[in-house]
Amino acid sequence: MRHRVLIAPSWYPAAGDAVSGVFVLDQVRALAGSHDVAVVAPRLRNRLRRLTANRDEADSGDPVYTVRPDGPFIMPRRLSWTGAIAAYASALEHGFRDVEKRMGRPTVIHAHVAVPAGAAAVMVGQRFGVPVVLTEHAGPFDMLLRTGSSRRAVHQALRGARATVAVGPTLAAAITAFDPRARIEIIGNVIDTEFFSLRPEPQARSSSEVRVVTVGCGMGQKNTPSLLRAVAAAQMRGLALDVVICGDAGENGQVQAIAESLGLSSTVRLIGRTDRDGIRQWMHWADVYVCSSRVETFGVAVGEAIASGLPVISTRCGGPEWLVQTGSGRLVPVEDDEALADAIAEAPSLIATHDRAAARRNIVEAFSAAPITAQLTDVYDKVVGGDGSPAQITRATSQWGGQH
Repeated sequence: MRHRVLIAPSWYPAAGDAVSGVFVLDQVRALAGSHDVAVVAPRLRNRLRRLTANRDEADSGDPVYTVRPDGPFIMPRRLSWTGAIAAYASALEHGFRDVEKRMGRPTVIHAHVAVPAGAAAVMVGQRFGVPVVLTEHAGPFDMLLRTGSSRRAVHQALRGARATVAVGPTLAAAITAFDPRARIEIIGNVIDTEFFSLRPEPQARSSSEVRVVTVGCGMGQKNTPSLLRAVAAAQMRGLALDVVICGDAGENGQVQAIAESLGLSSTVRLIGRTDRDGIRQWMHWADVYVCSSRVETFGVAVGEAIASGLPVISTRCGGPEWLVQTGSGRLVPVEDDEALADAIAEAPSLIATHDRAAARRNIVEAFSAAPITAQLTDVYDKVVGGDGSPAQITRATSQWGGQH
């Protein structure tokens, strides 16, 4: 069934920040081929900050009609989410009416992340009699549970949504631990397998260095210091490495200092924020992808690396276990520098035996636009058809078991 879908994201790419919520944009592009899709992406802001005008026209880079209304609030979110959620709901209602004029009343509101979008979408959905589907991405999930107001809002989103989707099995388990009544559909993020194509066959090189790439840089969730310590240890064992780190969480100065203290100034390059074209180029340059994260609810960059033909070395941080299949990479414990160093030191044998076409095929069959759109369409059909209570839409965890 073709639906009119209003996407309400907590995070979404915007001018000056093309990275935030880019996985939602990928899903929007995928859905737009089968459904009438519009995006309402409210811009939450403190009232004390400068007022900017609503933008009711789609940006040139938006694949579908996109409304970005202002959602002003007063109380800081670190103290209470109540005002921010109310502001988001008011802005979302403005956008809902705008979208309704252009393409008719949406048949489903699809919110991404429980706070603020999910809780606000439930309020708007109840007002207009439109069912809400919630996809949760937040990792770690308890980042949404730090205050009493945010915990209440998460409950509101989970209880009010007609269907709840988690982007990975570990995240689904965390949601269920918080709310045992929740019944979760597990549907991964979209991997743009047309854009992230197989890299060309490696050319003969004069250097024997193993080229490593990773996407995401920081002292916290990305745990880049662990990667640097593992790289230093692998080099001490005689492996020559050339490491490129893409991304910047505002902590690249600290990361650079650690790299220098470990004697890695000539080994590690911090590229900073990198657009998708750049990411693809680095994927095609590299021999192996390494993820050292503490938490990844899905691991889009890991999937993009596999689709590009790279073997993956990753921590068991929640999402990559679902993506890295036997033969396509190696998984190690989180925050185990020694195990990560061992895996990097053994990268040449992993690269030599990697079946890149088979690994890519697994990603295409499970996470490209077509299968993800089909699964989401099934969810939309159920909630719009009236049989979409959480208990009725539970799906068993994917046949993908990964390495454990």
